[in-house]
Order: sequence, then C-alpha cells, then structure tokens
Amino acid sequence: MATSPPSQSRSLLSIRLGPRLAYGLLVVLTVVAVAVGTWFVALPAIRAWQLTRAAEEAAQADDLPRAAELLRQAVQLHPGDAGTRFLLARTLRRLGDLSSARRELAEAARSGHPREEVDLENIFLLAQYGDLDAVEDTLQALIAANHPDAELALEALVLGYLALHDLRNADRWATHWLNRHPSAWKAWLLRGRTREQGVQLDLALQDYLRAAELKPGDVEIQFRVGDMLRRLDRYSEALPHLEAVAQADPANPVRIVALARCLRSLGRTQEALRLLDAWRQSHADVPAELFALLGRLAADLHRTEESLTWLRQAERLSPSDEETLNTLATLSRELGHDAEAEKYDARARDAHQKLKRIDSLLRNLKNEPRNVAIRYEIGWLLLTLGHDDKAFPWLVSALEQDPDHGPTHAALAEYYETLGDQAAARNHRLAAAGKAKARVER
Repeated sequence: MATSPPSQSRSLLSIRLGPRLAYGLLVVLTVVAVAVGTWFVALPAIRAWQLTRAAEEAAQADDLPRAAELLRQAVQLHPGDAGTRFLLARTLRRLGDLSSARRELAEAARSGHPREEVDLENIFLLAQYGDLDAVEDTLQALIAANHPDAELALEALVLGYLALHDLRNADRWATHWLNRHPSAWKAWLLRGRTREQGVQLDLALQDYLRAAELKPGDVEIQFRVGDMLRRLDRYSEALPHLEAVAQADPANPVRIVALARCLRSLGRTQEALRLLDAWRQSHADVPAELFALLGRLAADLHRTEESLTWLRQAERLSPSDEETLNTLATLSRELGHDAEAEKYDARARDAHQKLKRIDSLLRNLKNEPRNVAIRYEIGWLLLTLGHDDKAFPWLVSALEQDPDHGPTHAALAEYYETLGDQAAARNHRLAAAGKAKARVER
C-alpha cells in the first residue's frame, strides 16, 4: 500500500482525535509547557523570598547568626534582590563583620535599594568603625526623635565606643539605652562587656545576669556569666554554666579552656587535662592558650616531659606569653638547665613590663579617649607580644583619629608583613613615609 507524502498526510493526532480536538490539546500542552518553564524560572526567587521571611523572623527573635545564614542563601538564589542585600548588610554589621557588611550595602545600593535607607545604614556602619565624630550628632537626633531605628542607633553608638575602647562613653550610651528600654537584653550584655573591659567585674556580672534573665538559653550570655563567676573565684557557681556552654558550643576552644580552668581551680586537674587533650586530638587548629593550659596542668601533676611538650607548642604559637615563659623557666630550673631558665626568665620579665605599660596606657586612655599616641603604643606593644589579632583594632582606631599617623602605618606594615600581604605592607610603608595614602580594611 502506497504511503502519502508527509505534506499530504494527516498527523496521527488528527486522525485519532479530530483536527479541532488536536488543535485544542496542542494549545493546552503549550500553555502547560510555558507555565512549567515559568515556574522553574520563578522557583529560585520564590525560595529566596521564603528564606528572607524566615531570616526576618530569626532577626526578630535576636538570632542574628541564623538570620545571616538564611540571608546568604537567599542572596545566592536571587542576587539582584536589593532588599535582601540590605537586610544581609545590616545583619552582618550587627554581628561585627563590618567589611562584609560594607560590600553588601554597596550591592544593595547598586541594585536600587532606597537611598535614604542605605545612607542611614552607612551612618550605623561608620559608628561601629569608630568614626563617631562624623555621625554622633545624627545618631543623637534619631534617638531624640524616637526614630523607628533609634534602638539600632543606640546599639551602634555603644559598639562604636567599645571599638575605640572609650569605656566612659560606651557605658554612658548603654545606660541611656537601658533607661529607655529596661528590657533590652542586648543593652545589658553590652554594658556588661563595657564594665568587664574596665575591670569592674562585679558590676559586669550583675549586667550579665540581668541579660540572662531576659534572654534565657543564650550561649554567649551564659558563657559570660560563667566566666565572670570564675574570674571572681566563685568556681562552684561558675561550673554548671561553663559545662552547659561547652556542651552547647563544643567546637569553640575559648569555652573549653574556660571550663578547664574552672576544673583546675576546683582541684579536678586530671579531669581538666583529659578534657583539653580530647579536644586537641579532635581539632586541627589548636590555639596557644589551650597548649599552655595543657602544659600547666601536666606540670601540676608532675609530668614534666609532657608539660614541656605542650608548653613548647604554646611558645611556638605565642612566644611572649608571660605565664608560659614563667612555667618553662621553672621546669628548666627543676631539670638543672639554669642557663635556659634564665633566658626564659628574661623574656618573661620583658613581657611583664610591656603588659604593665599597656595597663598604664589603658588607664590614661579613660581620660584621653582620642589620644592617637596612646592607641598606637598599645597596638605596637601588643604586636611585639605576638598578639596580632588584638593589636590590629588598636592600630586601626589610631588611624581613625589621625589617618596620616606615620608610626601607626609603620606598625601596620609589619603586621601585614607577618600575614604575607606584601601589597598592603608596601602601601603602609609608603604612607608611613608620607608618600602615599593607605586605607585599612577591617
């Protein structure tokens, strides 16, 4: 039987269903295909919207780390959403990640977020950088006018003054915040931090306890309560707090070290040693502080060789830690290595003198919070002690007061040299010589 040419034959669909029904079905299938395609295109935006809403709920519940995580996921799915970028910038700023916050805020502005909101967020950002001369009047006006973001303005002021180590003004604004909002747990926490930095430990503990009442179960607050009790020699009271925190945040070495110190003070040396050694074995990045405490615990138990092993690890990571050097001197002398012990003693004395000088400078800073020379010297001394992470904010704060301060640029050149960032080191050397401007990224 002959077959008709394709142009003359009817489709199988037309033969079976009839031309009208076939045409209608093709239209329906086309519509469905378009709808499905549109759905797959829209799905990332819908999911991003859901993540953003969940992040807003997390932020309202004061769970900023969770909010930041959700917002990052939303930005990955829908990078052009200006509102999500803006929320991420604000959340990162409040978490203290200022450089990332600044980048996200710039992206929000480029994506068309309202200019007035971007400008206000930039004012909060400048405050937290410590550039308070430029923005404090604006923030005070917002607070006086009961602006919807007045509480964020208060938070930025306190954090900014803490960044400058201007404890008097940090305490003043935290107290003002509490007078306006007595149930603001964050204000109690920040005033506690201010008083802790000022070595007003009893007052800091009272503020932390009030914060814990207002936000029960918060790991950071509970840690500060426990560690403050420990520092006040109230070890039995501190222990349950520190145990709960170590269980809730087991990867954080700061929490584990605080718990081990508390156990040591309670005479539970073997238990403290086992705790730290187990943590060491399960983590690749072990800080000097943990090795140092392992060494002191082993020394308490007269396990001299083991103690020396841990203390030399601590010395390698932090060569100027006074307590580590003193313990190494003592052990060396016990082993009859008097010459080595004297070298450790000399280094410990040098570290002690530098720490005493830092304490003196901090006292002076209370009366002269904008003194560039004091800020530079604190940063420089911390660098010489090997505390680069603590030195950096001090050096940055000196440049906030005087962007052309040569000694600070020279110190930052050394800082970046140790990091292997040759370009930044060169820029700061040129700035120290007055031949260039150098910008510091926090």
